[in-house]
Amino acid sequence: MSYIQLITKKSSKYLYLIIIAIGFCMFVKAQRPILFDHIGIEEGLSQNSVISITQDKNGFMWFGTRYGLNRYDGFNIKTYQFPAGDSTLSANNYIKSLYSDSKGKLWVGTPNGLNLYDPLMDSFSKLKHDRKNPNSLSNSFPVCIYEDKNANIWIGTPNGLNKLDKGNPNSIKRYLTNEDLKNLHHDIRTLYEDHTGHLWIGTSNGLLKMELKGGKYQTTIFTHNDQKGSISDDYISGIIEDRKKRLWISTQNGGINLFDPIHEKFTAFKHVETDPKSLINNTIRSLTLDDAGKIWIGTLDGLSIMDVETFSCTNIKYDPNENRGLNQN
Repeated sequence: MSYIQLITKKSSKYLYLIIIAIGFCMFVKAQRPILFDHIGIEEGLSQNSVISITQDKNGFMWFGTRYGLNRYDGFNIKTYQFPAGDSTLSANNYIKSLYSDSKGKLWVGTPNGLNLYDPLMDSFSKLKHDRKNPNSLSNSFPVCIYEDKNANIWIGTPNGLNKLDKGNPNSIKRYLTNEDLKNLHHDIRTLYEDHTGHLWIGTSNGLLKMELKGGKYQTTIFTHNDQKGSISDDYISGIIEDRKKRLWISTQNGGINLFDPIHEKFTAFKHVETDPKSLINNTIRSLTLDDAGKIWIGTLDGLSIMDVETFSCTNIKYDPNENRGLNQN
């Protein structure tokens, strides 16, 4: 299975996009023609299947693979691997999620727990679920990590959402857990805070909007149904706002959706076989916004770049005759 993962890196002259296709990183200048450089094991990457990417405050790029964490300074790669049997770390080198917060700390999610990297000490500390401790993480597998405008860190897991007050690992509050087996929206896949301060939660069974009212969080649930204007699919893979503060939601099988906040309806954009400017594939893995306001959409079958004014896509696929193109879809 192949897919493309996206993240942006800005400079004064160019927008750089790092794209992963089966774990190979490619740097892209946002100009025509679009050319790609490839980074893999030969350049020092610990493993070619890159699962997660982030950039820290110092400009380092971090790549999480199926076997190890990698820090890239633009020239060299430094690899971090968690040794088996080390009780101080989440001894698993499958790096599912990465997030660099406003304080410069790096959060590293693995199936065995959450590691917090301290750049000053070049060391990690660990957080895990403890079934005897209700103030621990609700689950030891951090699928997604996000920081809101108030510097709270949110951790999405297969069993609910965790809020770390001001990023404090000793102050954890749980939401949307499935302790009573009645919550259908406990499998958290992605998180995003919009410009109004609402937290949007993408799950494997629908989209949730969480807002603070009267000191308590209230949740609105959006799921796919047969009515016009419903979201196109319940498995949510990504959430992002464009420059006009419009919310876009990508899905596992239903393309991408534009949300209408007034009527709380969705407009879906999908692949159309007869339209070369439609989305290249309906299975979307990741989203990012470039400096021109276009959305770069990583899919199962290549890359789509959507103009959000015309809703048309420029599509890029693997070409075996192009050395500077995508090396996989």
